[in-house]
Amino acid sequence: THKSLKIFCKIMMFSMGVYPKIHGHFPKNKQYIVMMNHSSFLDMFIYPLVLQGKWTGITASENFKYPILSLILKKIDAIPIKRTNKIGAIKTIQIAEQKLMSGYHVGIMPEGERTLNGKMLPFKKGGFHMALNTKTPILPVSVSGAFNAKPKNRWWIKPGNINVTIGDPISVSQFNKHNINSLIQIIENKIKKMSEENFEN
Repeated sequence: THKSLKIFCKIMMFSMGVYPKIHGHFPKNKQYIVMMNHSSFLDMFIYPLVLQGKWTGITASENFKYPILSLILKKIDAIPIKRTNKIGAIKTIQIAEQKLMSGYHVGIMPEGERTLNGKMLPFKKGGFHMALNTKTPILPVSVSGAFNAKPKNRWWIKPGNINVTIGDPISVSQFNKHNINSLIQIIENKIKKMSEENFEN
């Protein structure tokens, strides 16, 4: 399923005139929480190109309303989250934690929604609590070029290249709920730096 999904996502992106280039390699032999910046609906096609092995993701429940997108989400057994429902969000994180424990990687876009101006939004804490609760390392991934190709407030797609960088895994063993903000800052800075380096290339 995941291999055919990768092919499907590549075809979809090429058909839109968008060409993703992956820098770096997905590390093996461990489970990761994969955190990626969220600048475009194209990100949904990028995630499957990055991850290896068994994986799923957390995504806004409204994304299941869109035909092609919902097909992808159902294929990967994605976990829906309602941003406005705090109790529901906690339950979503618990389901994702169970997935991690059963050998899945979990993808999450910690901004929670797409940027409107190309700048990263502040990261939400849910994914970081999940990392601490399960002692799962975080794998930072940056995307640059997707916002230029298709921002939220423009209906048409501008053809071009998208650079995707897979960073090194970051251990959460030195962190707890009291210094979680330091962990968030480290991941935010790392993704921002990789994204800027990408943009310069």
